[in-house]
Amino acid sequence: MALTSFKSLLQREFGKRQETDPNFSLRDFADFLKTDASQLSKIMTGKRNLSSEKIEKLGVALGISLPEIKEYQSELYEKMLKIRFQSLRNFSSSRRDHSIITMQTNASRIEEAKKLVAQFRRDLRIFLEKGEEKNCVYNLLVSLFPDNE
Repeated sequence: MALTSFKSLLQREFGKRQETDPNFSLRDFADFLKTDASQLSKIMTGKRNLSSEKIEKLGVALGISLPEIKEYQSELYEKMLKIRFQSLRNFSSSRRDHSIITMQTNASRIEEAKKLVAQFRRDLRIFLEKGEEKNCVYNLLVSLFPDNE
């Protein structure tokens, strides 16, 4: 299953609903999925990337099993890692930032750390998307994972 197949899955599901009800609109589909119609349109036309959170939200609304949702999310992560490695080769350090930090901690702090990471991602996205005309696209990949068992 390829990540583009999640977009295809959305398109197929929308098409099925239009076959049974020709008046079924993208706005109706967005309402069913409990998401913004403009954002859904951009996802379905490839103008906006899917996030892990969006895959889960839309997948649950479509009744996709949790293991299948996790597979789509894993494919997203693999795609982003490939992009990260390509950017190391293709872009000078003035156009990118890569860093790795290894730290010791207590496992009881990980859930709170994940919340902090999520808040950081939201805050940075808001900061970068605010203001003047957009003239480039950047990806942010943040990983927090155990280094041993």
